[in-house]
Amino acid sequence: MVLVFIDESGNPSFSDNEELFVLTAILIKEEDYKDIDLQVSNFREELSYEYNIPFNFEIHIRSLLGNAKKKDNLSDFKKISYEERREIFQKIYELCKELNFRTISVAYSKTS
Repeated sequence: MVLVFIDESGNPSFSDNEELFVLTAILIKEEDYKDIDLQVSNFREELSYEYNIPFNFEIHIRSLLGNAKKKDNLSDFKKISYEERREIFQKIYELCKELNFRTISVAYSKTS
């Protein structure tokens, strides 16, 4: 069995100023789930310890890198320097390279 997590970025409405709406699915083999869950939990503990980010805090890359139009979740990142936020981004990237999962993404351009 394959486990699937689906998330979106952007707003599907044409009444906003966002150019893209993106859907991404992460596919994880059932036998890999426990290992991935453990690695992600350990990573979250590391972030919590090193950067004082709450363990269950939802990380949005747009907010992390400081380009968010909305102020949601930025308060926790404002306490962290831009250099440290880039370090966190790099660590997320490195973790994702190590994990055994696949992704499928569909991007819809709302400007065409």
